This record gives sequence, structure tokens and C-alpha cells, in this order.
Amino acid sequence: MIDKKQMTEEEIKLNYITPAIEATWDRSSIRMEFPVTLGRIIIDGRKTYRKKRGEADYLLFHNNSGEWFPLAVVEAKDNNHSVLGGMGQAKKYARAMKVPFAFSSNGDYFAMYDFLTGTETDVEDYIPMDKFPSPQELWRKYRLENNNFTDEAEKMLSIPYFYREGMNEPRYYQWIAVNKVLEAIANGKRRALIVLATGTGKTLVAFHIIWRLLEAEAVKRVLFLAHRDVLISQPMLGDFASFGKRMHRLNNHVMDTTHEIYLSLYHQMKNGVENYYTAYDRDFFDFVIVDECHYGSADEESSWHEILE
Repeated sequence: MIDKKQMTEEEIKLNYITPAIEATWDRSSIRMEFPVTLGRIIIDGRKTYRKKRGEADYLLFHNNSGEWFPLAVVEAKDNNHSVLGGMGQAKKYARAMKVPFAFSSNGDYFAMYDFLTGTETDVEDYIPMDKFPSPQELWRKYRLENNNFTDEAEKMLSIPYFYREGMNEPRYYQWIAVNKVLEAIANGKRRALIVLATGTGKTLVAFHIIWRLLEAEAVKRVLFLAHRDVLISQPMLGDFASFGKRMHRLNNHVMDTTHEIYLSLYHQMKNGVENYYTAYDRDFFDFVIVDECHYGSADEESSWHEILE
């Protein structure tokens, strides 16, 4: 075999790091060259170009506790770097994706950083290549160190994401939003606020939250409220289409109690002096999503605020 010092980073990964990880992790739980950023856009005079996108060498998922619950980032360097050579990059990607453990390796050993305790392995504690932690070990460590993570949260997050052919998988910031909301609900939180820029897929996030709550039997009926018609019609034809007949749009003031997912405009819930929402018991809906919640109902003086109350 070629001298390790003469190997490229890709050869170190192929011959040392990948086999070490695959010895304890199922291949379905390993994603390589996982895109974290698309690359910064640089403006140079009248020209623009995008820098190289940021990719995590390895992103490891604990599939037994959610199809998209990432546990570790691993960054590789060639053997002319120290074991810690990739740790800065590993930490950067792990922070962005809210991953609890970061690893780096040069093919000799693994070094580990634990975000839950803020500790990093010393030289004498470097992990041998044949001792890379298994998913079960990291999961036990995560559960032990994260006091806020309950059995209820694990049960809720064990529900896999919905997928159909041609459907995009969630981007990392979307699964962070979904997982954090589900974890908060499991821990008894009554309200959660998700802030996403326009065009970053908030409707898809809402879909996956609803899907997993229904599949976990944590809720029975969901109300999706919006202030503009397009915010109802587009989801029904797009991201929400997979709900099919489980979904119903409230209109014409005809009361319906036979569906699981209800969508409505504020206008259709409250029309002048006629308060249609009072036709439903206060606890009829188990879960309410307000799209663009900074409009309409946010102000306590708003005529729509009472709908949420």
C-alpha cells in the first residue's frame, strides 16, 4: 500500500476513515459530501460568481430515532495534517446543522468534540480507528447529556418523514425546525415560533410537522390558518397534496367535523359580526398553525386575534 503520508485526502477517506465508520454504522445512516451551504455569492464589479459549496465529509444519522436525526459530523484531512486538522470545519458544519458531536481524523485516530458538554478529546484520549463510536453509543451519550430530551420526544421523533417519488428531502434547516418543534411539543410546550426567510420552504416544514404529529397520534385535528387565499390554495395543490381526503378547506360557513386537517382564511372564520369559529368547541382543534403569523392575528387589538384566543 502507498505510504500514508503520500495519500490524498480522498485516499485517506477510502482506505481508513470510511471503513472505520462503516464497521459500526449502517451505510443507510451515512451521508457523504453532504451539502451544508450552496457557496457564498461574490460580486466582482459587474460579474458575480459563487464560491465552492460547503460539504460535510460525513453526516451520520441515528435512523432508529428519526429518519432525519443527525448525530455526528466527521471531517477528514490527509495524513500530513494533525488529527485535529479538520476539527474547525467539523464544528462549523455541526453548529450550522445543530448536530451534537463533531469528529475529525487524518487516518491515524479520531478526535471528538461534544457540543453538549463543550469538551474535546486530548491527545492521550484520541479514538483509535477501530474504536469509532457506534450509533447506539452516541445516542446513549446524547440522551444522558441532554436532560431536555424525554422518552416522549424520542417516540415522536421516531416517526419517519413522509416521502413520495419526486418529492425533495428536507434541507438541514428544515429538519432542524421540524425536530425542534416536535421536541418542544413532546416536552409540554404550548407554543413555538418558526422564523424562515421567504422561499425557504415553510409550507414543507408545516407539512412534515403535521404529518409526524398525526402519525404519532399526538393530535387528531389540525387547523391551518392564513390571511391570504394563495397561502391556502397553493399548499393544498402543492406540499399538502399528499394529505388528500384527510384535508378540508373551511368555506361557505358549512360546518365540517369529519376530517383531520382543516385550512381556512381568517375571513372565513370571522365574517363581520358572524363568528363562524364559535361553531367549533374550544378544544376541537388539537394543533393550530398560523402561516405568516406576524400578519393579522399577531396584534392583540386585531379583530382576528380573538380567533386564536
